Amino acid sequence: MIKAAKIKEVVMQRLFRKKEQLNVGVDIGATFIKAVAIDKSKTPPELTAFSYEPLTKDTTASVKKAITKLGISNISVNTSISGPSVIVRIVEMPGMSERELKSAVKFEAERYIPYKLDEVITDFVKLEELTGGKISVLLVAAKKSVINNRIELLSGAGLTLRAIDIDSFAIMNAFLNSQKESKDITCALIDIGAKITNINIVSGEQSYLTRDIQIAGDDITVAIAEKLNLKKNKAETLKVNPVEQKNERAPIIKDAFYNLLNEIRLSFDFYENRYGKNVQKIYVSGGSSRLEGISDFIKDILSGDIVFWDPFNNINMSPKIDTAALEPIKASFAVAVGLGLRES
Repeated sequence: MIKAAKIKEVVMQRLFRKKEQLNVGVDIGATFIKAVAIDKSKTPPELTAFSYEPLTKDTTASVKKAITKLGISNISVNTSISGPSVIVRIVEMPGMSERELKSAVKFEAERYIPYKLDEVITDFVKLEELTGGKISVLLVAAKKSVINNRIELLSGAGLTLRAIDIDSFAIMNAFLNSQKESKDITCALIDIGAKITNINIVSGEQSYLTRDIQIAGDDITVAIAEKLNLKKNKAETLKVNPVEQKNERAPIIKDAFYNLLNEIRLSFDFYENRYGKNVQKIYVSGGSSRLEGISDFIKDILSGDIVFWDPFNNINMSPKIDTAALEPIKASFAVAVGLGLRES
């Protein structure tokens, strides 16, 4: 096993280790591995390769296959994690020096982390000065076992790890490259995957709330299978390509997504009550966001300006990119693109 000290060296830091022109981001999702190679020496950055590989029971083999399809050898990669093993909180603390803050954060973390401190790796970033001599601090904690497993998985696939990020921060990185919103506009980034929906409420270049909701595309598959008495693979086909039983499918999807959207609204309410600001624009991504009928339903339930954005906006395409193959799956690459753009 890799020692915690070594893990901490490569994880949760936002400092340069070495600046490489070609960045590879690998998003290991619940059902697919999304990988990109981005040339950051160009302005704007250029996508030189991508892969979209189904995740099999042999995860290591799936990662190898995804990387092989990039056509690049001897590479180091950025990856990310999310879910209940990751805790992200923005907390207020008394103003203090950086040295004092390092010690104080350990004690503060105990209030917010539902794990023993020796089970997690913690890190923090000082965000801003507040009134009354206080400061705003972004506190991040992740279980050592999850990080260790991810490092060993990539090592087993023959890859060198550059950095591990958090899914929500990777999505934000892609968003900031893709969109140029005013600092006065509060935006919610919602990425709907297979197992998890990531939420990140941002203003300018600062995150104010991040949350992972355990409701996503697979919940629709399960609901369709149960309601229509179908096997899971048939329910998945009906979810993605509703040629048959289209009328029966629509209300099932709405019921499943209503629970998700209700959780999103609760997150908005928390932000608005805490900061006294409204979420003005909602940017939606993720593979499950492109299901037929979902966009209209989201617009009906969530108030505000809804934008289904392209993570590859403001990224040039190399001539060798198969843009026709990429087009229908673009929305799934927000995390991978953010990792490919990461300064690590």
